[in-house]
Amino acid sequence: MENKRSCKEYKCEILMNQSKSKSDLPKPETKGIFAIKENDCVIYVGQSQDCMRERILSHISGYDSQDIGEHLKNMDKEEKERSISISWVDIEKPRFEEHHYLKCIATRQAIWPKFNRKRGRPKKNSVLYM
Repeated sequence: MENKRSCKEYKCEILMNQSKSKSDLPKPETKGIFAIKENDCVIYVGQSQDCMRERILSHISGYDSQDIGEHLKNMDKEEKERSISISWVDIEKPRFEEHHYLKCIATRQAIWPKFNRKRGRPKKNSVLYM
């Protein structure tokens, strides 16, 4: 029988409650799961297996090909400073845990992070689908 870890063990609450500015980024060698929030609502959950700092910066600066980067790139600088925050947790093998964090955060905020389009997105008839 497989033991499943609880949300406390996965540190979902930290991602939900922590809010840091884009100037307060993790150390370059940090690997783990991060969340980008707009007005305290998680709009994107991502993971980095080597340099979380660079991954977050690529999204915030709009230097990526994902919808989150495009959204943030088109946002007014003052609006971005006022409404965007980040959070993260250090995790040794984030690739295998990202899906849990997505589901946990979607359940806790009652809506799927709107810029997570592929991995684990609920079916259209799901309560969490937006």
